[in-house]
Amino acid sequence: MDTHLIPISGILLYSFLFYIIPFIVANATAWGISTALVDALQAGIAPFMQAWLVFITPNSGKVDRDNMNVARKASRTLMAAFARTHLLYNPLVSDAQKAQMGFGPKPKPGPGWSNPPILWVETATRQIKFRFKGTESARQGKAVGAKYLEMRFKDSADRPLSVNDYTSSEIATKSPLVRTCTEEQRRTRIWFWARWVVNANDKGLWSEMYPVYFT
Repeated sequence: MDTHLIPISGILLYSFLFYIIPFIVANATAWGISTALVDALQAGIAPFMQAWLVFITPNSGKVDRDNMNVARKASRTLMAAFARTHLLYNPLVSDAQKAQMGFGPKPKPGPGWSNPPILWVETATRQIKFRFKGTESARQGKAVGAKYLEMRFKDSADRPLSVNDYTSSEIATKSPLVRTCTEEQRRTRIWFWARWVVNANDKGLWSEMYPVYFT
C-alpha cells in the first residue's frame, strides 16, 4: 500500500480492499470481532467495489466517476475507522498479521528498482497505453538502476490467482507500453502487474494486479 493508512487512489484502494476484506472475514472470530461488525464493514465497502468496476468499464462517464469518488471517500473513512478500532491496537492481531494487511512497520527504503513500479493507463479505441515510473522518479520511464520493466497480463474477467497465472508478458524500457486488440476483443477485461528487473538475480517486488478494459 502507499504511505497512507488506507490508499487514496481508486486503483490502489480497490486492490487493497480486495485483499484485506477476505483476510478480515477469515480471522474475525479469532480476533474477537463480531459478525455484525464485519457485515457492516462489508456492506459499507461494497458500493465502492461495485462503483469502481463500473467506472473502469468502456463508455463510463462523469456520473460513473462521481459515483465512484463518493463511494471511494466513504469506504476509505469506514476502513480507516475499522482498522484503528479493531485491528491496529487489538492484542489478538499479531504483528505478522498486521504486516500482512499492510499495517506493519515500513521497511527501510531500498534501491529505486526494488520497489513496485507506479502504473497507470490511458485507453483509446482498441488500445491501452500502460505508463510507468519509479517511486523515486518525477518522470515516466525506468526506475533508477533498472534495466527494464517486466509486465504480465491475464485476459480474464476474474482476478488472477497469482503472479504466475498470466496469459502473456512483455518487457519495456520506455513508457508507455502499448497493447492493441482486435474488434472482437473490445470490451474484454485484462489484468496487469509489473516489476523492475536489473539482472537475473536482482528483481524488484511485483505491483498489485489491476484490471482494465479494451474500449
